[in-house]
Amino acid sequence: MKNSKAIAFMLFGFLICGSLSWPTERQGAQVAVALRSGPEKRGELVAVKKDFLVLSSRSFDTVSDQSIPVADVRAVTIILPSKAGSGALIGLLAGAGGGAAVGLALGNDPPGFFSLTAGEKAGALGVVFGLLGAAVGGIAGLAKGADIPYVLDNKPETVVRESLGLLSRSARIQGIQ
Repeated sequence: MKNSKAIAFMLFGFLICGSLSWPTERQGAQVAVALRSGPEKRGELVAVKKDFLVLSSRSFDTVSDQSIPVADVRAVTIILPSKAGSGALIGLLAGAGGGAAVGLALGNDPPGFFSLTAGEKAGALGVVFGLLGAAVGGIAGLAKGADIPYVLDNKPETVVRESLGLLSRSARIQGIQ
């Protein structure tokens, strides 16, 4: 009886652990493709082929794939989501925590005309350093979420191939086909 419980527990563990490691389909980067003529195309970068970029775009309930000849591409920009909010939040928490810790470490002032307790110092420095940290974190988050442009227009063939190789790393199907 004890062995059957142990075996059941182990099987349950293997099922749970195994389901967590099942592969999921990779998402390609969101890109904006500026063409030499015509409107800009936007969508998910599915694949980078030797002479084509394959994009997938969704609208409501339809999905359409399109192949864009590399010769018609002026530039490709990988659109990254902004990290400003999370950077500001992390900076706020770190600054407020650090400021409060410094305020508490300074301790109480001796009694007098203008004396602060350790708690008042912690509150004031927590607010000041929290706001400063939020500003610095927000700016750092903006920089981290900056879009990545790849200009292909009027570039030597070696630069174009190198740029396509870098772009292929962000595609759903990696590697130049």
